Amino acid sequence: MSFVFEVPNKVVFGCGVSEQVVEWGERLNGRSVMVVCDPGVKAAGIADPLLQKLITAFGAVCCFHEVTPDPDIALVNRMTEFAKAKKTDLLIAIGGGSAIDATKAVRVLLSEGGTITDYEGMDKITKTTVPMIAIPTTSGTGSEVTSFSIVSDHARKRKMVLAGRAIAADVALVDPLLTLSMPQSVTASTGMDAMTHAIEAALSTIATPLTDLNAYKAIALIYQYLPKVVRSPEDIEARSQVMLGSLLAGIAFNSAILGLAHAIAHPLGVVCGLPHGLANAIVLPEVVAFNGRAVPEKVIAIGRAIGLAGDQLSVDTVVDALTHLNREIGIPSLSQAGITEEQFDEIAELTLLEVSLFTNPAPVTLHDVKAVLTAVSQ
Repeated sequence: MSFVFEVPNKVVFGCGVSEQVVEWGERLNGRSVMVVCDPGVKAAGIADPLLQKLITAFGAVCCFHEVTPDPDIALVNRMTEFAKAKKTDLLIAIGGGSAIDATKAVRVLLSEGGTITDYEGMDKITKTTVPMIAIPTTSGTGSEVTSFSIVSDHARKRKMVLAGRAIAADVALVDPLLTLSMPQSVTASTGMDAMTHAIEAALSTIATPLTDLNAYKAIALIYQYLPKVVRSPEDIEARSQVMLGSLLAGIAFNSAILGLAHAIAHPLGVVCGLPHGLANAIVLPEVVAFNGRAVPEKVIAIGRAIGLAGDQLSVDTVVDALTHLNREIGIPSLSQAGITEEQFDEIAELTLLEVSLFTNPAPVTLHDVKAVLTAVSQ
């Protein structure tokens, strides 16, 4: 047995740990700080207490709060110019995957120069000279603990994957209290995004004993606690468990990579504008059914993780359980989300170009993708 397992950064987890942002900023020798968030985080006031702490400690603090969902090349370029103008030497991302991924990309350009397309692919980023702190406000993307950044390239209708240890945030402050203001629909879709990360890591062709430990624990936590959070948004214990599940899922897929669900979700985002977590949630049960034909034993292990046993344990019952979970937390079908059959050909063709198919446990054809899309449209 041999494998490689990587955790690229320091993680501080717990209620209230985001208040340590000044301490960690000082440890990283920050002087001119740029805080990055999206308009929703700004409007909800989530970043305000942290901004005040940073201003008191550092003085020179600016805030870029115009991050859009699925950040693209133009946004990254605009953020980079803003950071250069402010002579930024410490980046702090507060938000979901879009804010954190965009900040990672800016970090690369500040450190290495060039254009962001220069760094598409694996290990093209050799160094980062500007430190970064990631403070997630959703329980879903795992971006705070991964060596990846996803940037949309609209000209090619692709989501670029930038990958390498140097791109990861230096420190992740993972504070469940920051998720309290999430709308119910965002809680549901981001939670299922994390579930998809965990399940695809478990099914991956390069899964290892260490990725499995994290993936199956994440599956168990999210399956048990996500419905509780959706029903009772103020349940901080349930929120903590879902956020822990998201964190563990991020650690798992950082080494095991992903699969068909993400390969479909990326073009659903670029072509159709479907939010990433929602796209993953919608296609996940049918992708598990598809992959279950190749690796039924892995799908049955997922069933054990969510509490199925005995006669209940089969690929079909696992798929049924995930379908029921989607319905319970309000995930719509693909057609209810506004995606039409006329878009399937383009989505399927772009899916086959996605790098995450390399670690999917079953080979995928154009017909297979269209069959998944048709099934989840019902």
